[in-house]
Amino acid sequence: MTDGRETLKRELEKAALAYFEAMEQMNNLDKEHTERMKALCLQNSEDTKAIGKSINAAESRLALLKEALRLVDEEGVEPLIAKLTANPAQHQIKRAYVFDGVPESTKAYNHSKHQMRMHNARYVAGKGHQ
Repeated sequence: MTDGRETLKRELEKAALAYFEAMEQMNNLDKEHTERMKALCLQNSEDTKAIGKSINAAESRLALLKEALRLVDEEGVEPLIAKLTANPAQHQIKRAYVFDGVPESTKAYNHSKHQMRMHNARYVAGKGHQ
């Protein structure tokens, strides 16, 4: 009867070892997946920041050009040139002035993008889904 008990004990040890090895592999795979997701979120965040900067620069240029066009329409080219050469920074106008007429759908889209950025930032910081 002892041989059967010893055989059963060895089989149990083998099964336990196989279980713990499989669990370790699963944990390692989960860690690798988490690291890849963090790297992807970080890259997405960096890409989004770069795109945001490009958008802001384009909006600023658009605002400046719209203001310049308005001045040309109202006063002509010569006063605009005189104003710009006197102090180029003086005629910068705020984005909100130009984009007051932004449609609600665009505002909602921008809000959802902001929420996604915040979600990604929380995930990268380790405070997201666990």
